[in-house]
Amino acid sequence: MLEKLKKVRAIKKAINHTELSIIERSSIINEVTTKCFVDNKYHSEYVKPMFTLSVLRMFTTISPIMMKNENGTDKEYVDVEKTYAYCVENHVMDYIVDKCKYMYIDDLYEECIEAIEFKKAQVLAQTTSLSDQVLNGFVEVLDSVKNAVNNFDMDKGQEVFDFIDKVNKSGATEKTIIDSIVKNVTKKDNSNITHISPTTEG
Repeated sequence: MLEKLKKVRAIKKAINHTELSIIERSSIINEVTTKCFVDNKYHSEYVKPMFTLSVLRMFTTISPIMMKNENGTDKEYVDVEKTYAYCVENHVMDYIVDKCKYMYIDDLYEECIEAIEFKKAQVLAQTTSLSDQVLNGFVEVLDSVKNAVNNFDMDKGQEVFDFIDKVNKSGATEKTIIDSIVKNVTKKDNSNITHISPTTEG
């Protein structure tokens, strides 16, 4: 019991920061965000450990648990798992939260999550082909127009959009979908349909 109290006192004494500068705050957000992605793949299991280690580094004088490089060199690395386990077991984050302003650490964590979500969107945009993005946008627009058609009860237009739905849900390739739409639309009697095309600047 006495040893536990000594450890708690030591942890509380090691908390030497209760507020960060803008640069320090940005440093944590960037560090956590970067380390949650490996080869542009997001790993949700890294979020809490990385956030905890970053807070430990910025708010305390507690040294992380180190491990030697597996290739036998003298260089050491932070043992993330053991350091995180130590923090959880000894409630280090709880003591830091208690010492800081109300919601200070929670707000910092939320900012990290927002940055992670932004990076996820960036990665998705980079890994999704342009043709896929165009096609997805095209289908979304057609869905919107179809809703408008439904509201006005235009039977002929509805036939076209029903066909588009079937092709889209069939798992056909991009080229097949577009070709099928074009062929189907050209077969329809369009005499009673008003076409609205975007204007182009000459």
